Amino acid sequence: MEIQERPDGMTIDVGLIVAYGVRLIALPHRTQQSIKYANSCVEKTIGLPVVEMIAHI
Repeated sequence: MEIQERPDGMTIDVGLIVAYGVRLIALPHRTQQSIKYANSCVEKTIGLPVVEMIAHI
C-alpha cells in the first residue's frame, strides 16, 4: 500500500494477493465495495478526500 498526498486530496495505491481458487468473476465487485467503504473511513478519519484509489490484483 502506498499513500500520496496531493493538493486536491490523497491517492491510495493498493496491491491485492488472491488465493488460488477464488472466483475471479466476483472479485472486482467485492473489491470495489470494500474500497468504497475504506475510502469513506479514511476521509472521515484524516479529513482529506480520496481522489484516486488504484487496486492491483
